[in-house]
Amino acid sequence: MTKLTDRFLLIGVALLICLVGIGSVILGDIYHVNPAWFFFGWNSLFLLPMLWREFRDHLRKPAFIVFFVVWMCAHGLTVLALMRWAPLTLWPFAILLELALGFLAAHYLFGFSLQPRSHEAGGR
Repeated sequence: MTKLTDRFLLIGVALLICLVGIGSVILGDIYHVNPAWFFFGWNSLFLLPMLWREFRDHLRKPAFIVFFVVWMCAHGLTVLALMRWAPLTLWPFAILLELALGFLAAHYLFGFSLQPRSHEAGGR
């Protein structure tokens, strides 16, 4: 692919993400969805693209998928609880602690390596 094609695809994906986000807010407003559910859902789903590359080898195991879904729910609940009860200055520490506990659980339950991966050549 050319650089121009890559840039058009990048812009297209960015616009699609914006449309999905705005569309979900509009649908939530139309159907009177509690904002807590909205934030829970998006924060839970945000964990998937954030960690997909690290866990792609383990995502073939049904037990790991169940673990990851539970972790996604825990992440969503953590962010919701932080939004409700914690000052903004504590958020990075609490989220870092929650993610670290998730990685440690993946390590002890499924043998996930805590060593950084050496990614393929070219940074992709």
